[in-house]
Amino acid sequence: MKNAFLASQWLIAEGVVALGVSGVSGGLDPKLEPGDLVLADSIIQESDNTCQQVWEGNSKFVEIVYAALMAREIPAYRGTIITAQKPVLSARNKQALFTKTNALAADMESSAVATVANNAGLPFFALRTVCDVATRSIPGEIFDCLNQTGRIRLLHLFKTILLKPSLVSDLLRTKRDFAVALATLGRAWHTQISSRLPTLL
Repeated sequence: MKNAFLASQWLIAEGVVALGVSGVSGGLDPKLEPGDLVLADSIIQESDNTCQQVWEGNSKFVEIVYAALMAREIPAYRGTIITAQKPVLSARNKQALFTKTNALAADMESSAVATVANNAGLPFFALRTVCDVATRSIPGEIFDCLNQTGRIRLLHLFKTILLKPSLVSDLLRTKRDFAVALATLGRAWHTQISSRLPTLL
């Protein structure tokens, strides 16, 4: 969240007229599959044991983009995205967060970008694609193989696999789902989203 907040402030200083965030997320709604898109109509932020709405969407932009995705048969949902304080890795925690908030997906950046946009009076949008579904737990060891910039710590990864070979199947499944999520996100962006950004303004 800190990096997203600072990057958003830098972009505003550079003169941008709108802010947006896109990327992969964890699914919270059990009906979502890997590669399903979530177009936010609201953003809530988790803080300690409370959740607070920090942004409500531009209904015209959301409606136009959602209709365009449906017309191209790109699997998409519109609803709430929650920004969590830490990764939501277990199926149990995903279920608890979904029950508490009814959010479709969880990420760790959207609320920061939305807050900066709100403070600057700029339009904002959030588009996420599901990587790990609600019913799937991601082993903490896999997450620990990433550094603070999201890059793989290869030496740590190799050591982890040597100590726990069973993680290989989890890694392969994560790689497959991540590829599906990125492919759908790229297709949606290039065929539908980028051409409709002017309606956000």
